[in-house]
Amino acid sequence: MILLAVSLMIGGQRLLGQGSVIFCNSSSTWASNSVTSQPVTAADGIQAALYWSPVGISNFVQIGAVTTVGTPLSGLFAAGTRVTGNATAGGATGQFQVKAWGGGYASYELAVQAGAGVLLGQSAVLQIPTGNPTAVPPTPAVSLLSGGLQSFTVAPAAPSVDIGLRVFDGTNIKKIAIQNGTATSPLRINKNGTTYGILLVPTNNPTASKIHIQTSAGVMSWQTLP
Repeated sequence: MILLAVSLMIGGQRLLGQGSVIFCNSSSTWASNSVTSQPVTAADGIQAALYWSPVGISNFVQIGAVTTVGTPLSGLFAAGTRVTGNATAGGATGQFQVKAWGGGYASYELAVQAGAGVLLGQSAVLQIPTGNPTAVPPTPAVSLLSGGLQSFTVAPAAPSVDIGLRVFDGTNIKKIAIQNGTATSPLRINKNGTTYGILLVPTNNPTASKIHIQTSAGVMSWQTLP
């Protein structure tokens, strides 16, 4: 007897029974730019990625490659099929969210950590039954549109704030920049019952301190304030 091992590939991703969705929007669910009050154009330099998490938790991770918003038409993205992690089996329901950003950063997380002025936006979280390409017969990938994707806007990130956090870097005492609003930074601090996100920047950023931390995006520095 000869056993043949078959592996299916979609968009460069190996399928081991995971669910599949189509990462796209439409002219009725376009992404808009709050600065121009118009649909995002390719010239705006906005990128987007699809994030996934199993149902019941909020541990979202990027799945698949980044795509440009404004292609093929303003406000649109059409990036093909994306495959979930193993925790969402083919045909099962997963959670999905589109995240978009400007500034030329490699990921949404790096754009958030860059702080004030960077264009950021995200869709609502969608719960979508996925396709199952390994079923017999296969079931097709499910579009985000059928899962209720709505329009969303990218807008400049709010300025950082000073809550009194200080560090000594071996030479000087530095003010540390804190996210203004919901804490999304992987490094957080609690003060008087409120959780704040400590802003992180690449180590070569002019506002980088000498305090470094290892993150999923690499080694980052605590951001300083003037």
